[in-house]
Amino acid sequence: MKINEIKPRINVDINFKVVEKLEERTTKDGTRVGEALVGDETGCVLMTIWEEQLDQVEEGKTFKLTNGYITLFKGSIRLTVGRSGTLEDSPEEIADVDQTQNLSDKKFPQPNRFGGSGGGGYGGGSGGSGGSGGRPNFKRNY
Repeated sequence: MKINEIKPRINVDINFKVVEKLEERTTKDGTRVGEALVGDETGCVLMTIWEEQLDQVEEGKTFKLTNGYITLFKGSIRLTVGRSGTLEDSPEEIADVDQTQNLSDKKFPQPNRFGGSGGGGYGGGSGGSGGSGGRPNFKRNY
């Protein structure tokens, strides 16, 4: 799979090159987390990196992500290793990354967490994720 083919909420097997490693931070519970801009010749995307992977990921290196996951953070697409994914050095070298096509710049509608209506979602229809149906949006006048 190539970067320009990824979509929210799917698992992926993908090769990518690390363009830039961004700032690392520590969560309230002491977990280390950071991001990196990664990509291939078809585009780039932000990748969320946790704990020991922060030490593994280096700018300029090419990696193979197996069974990774595409998620949304504030409506912006992110690549992540996920719980069942693996990240390893790739023997396939990626020479150039197309940074003009950053998938993380595109905003996606966030499905309603409670399975109802509101702002699109994935697949439309009623109930479930997006479309119409679900809970009505009543405004209370107190």
